[in-house]
Amino acid sequence: MSCDSHDLSGVFEILGGVGLLIARVHRAAAFGLIALYVAVFPANINMAVNDIQLGDVHIPTWALWLRLPLQAGLIVWAWWLSRSPQRSTAVSQRRPRQARCDPRRAIDLQLASARDASASLPDLR
Repeated sequence: MSCDSHDLSGVFEILGGVGLLIARVHRAAAFGLIALYVAVFPANINMAVNDIQLGDVHIPTWALWLRLPLQAGLIVWAWWLSRSPQRSTAVSQRRPRQARCDPRRAIDLQLASARDASASLPDLR
């Protein structure tokens, strides 16, 4: 079994997707995916224009053309993820170590957060 360039790019695409889930490396993973998508875009254009197939798998011509704007969308999405702070993944949503180990500390943090939120409300009296 040989490893073609499309197999290798697929491996890096999967690794980049996993990297997006890890708060510490999500920006680097997003930029890596952008570089990957930009690098393979000319090859995908060539496949669409010349109806080039991958091995024994037949990909309809319309799918080859549809992949181009979808890939542009993936580039924009990865760029957007690189600019946004990582808030939505399970890895970055862990509570601080003290809050997980000490229930009293967790309650204190919640009360302080509630006080801060109520202090910013306008006085309606």
